[in-house]
Amino acid sequence: LPISENSKMQYKDEFLNDDNDAINSEENEEYIPIRLEFDIERDGFKLNDTFIWNSNDDEETLKVFIDELIKDYKIENNSQNIKQKILNSIKEQILDQHPMVVNPNIDLRFPINLDITIANNQLIDRFDWDLMNQENSPEEFADTLCNEFSLSNEFRTAIAHSIREQCQIFLKSLYMIGYKFDRS
Repeated sequence: LPISENSKMQYKDEFLNDDNDAINSEENEEYIPIRLEFDIERDGFKLNDTFIWNSNDDEETLKVFIDELIKDYKIENNSQNIKQKILNSIKEQILDQHPMVVNPNIDLRFPINLDITIANNQLIDRFDWDLMNQENSPEEFADTLCNEFSLSNEFRTAIAHSIREQCQIFLKSLYMIGYKFDRS
């Protein structure tokens, strides 16, 4: 939101939802990776972005987010058609997600590969991730990794998104082969 201070315009970040909302309580949060890829020739506008979205947020919050996204990317033709394309893409990705399965009795590790380049910095790393461990948080892991390697904040989002995206791909693969998630 714009704030005027000494005749300069400054912007203050504001959360879209209040932390006290019941929908945002930790037990109702289900974060999923979203990837937006639109190009001028195919879609009439250019937009490439990745972020994490709480799939339990309501559609109105999503519409406010899309309005801000269009402003941030300075998409001049911010017609209802463009907003609808972005909304549809996000909704499709939300519907395509498999719910995370938690079974503390199973150790279900798989390799996570990071290859992230931001500006002139590149992070290449590989580690095992336990899909069943409830205490694993991609955001906390990204925070720790960025602090240890003195990486910029852009890496935090990219790392968390990559972990969540790879977890979802692995989970979908397990569902496709009929894995029971009960050691059988």
